[in-house]
Amino acid sequence: MEVWELKLLKKIMAWYNKKVEEALVMENRYRRLFESAKDEILILNVELSRIININPILI
Repeated sequence: MEVWELKLLKKIMAWYNKKVEEALVMENRYRRLFESAKDEILILNVELSRIININPILI
């Protein structure tokens, strides 16, 4: 690999890692909100007629 290719790859990897970290932060926020909600939340897959997730208040 040429030097410029390595530099480009490094930039792409840094961008990708940043996006993965941002996704993990958003997932954690969603999980805390979902698990601590006082309202009942039921996530369904209508096409498969399956329950995907329910929050603890429904259990």
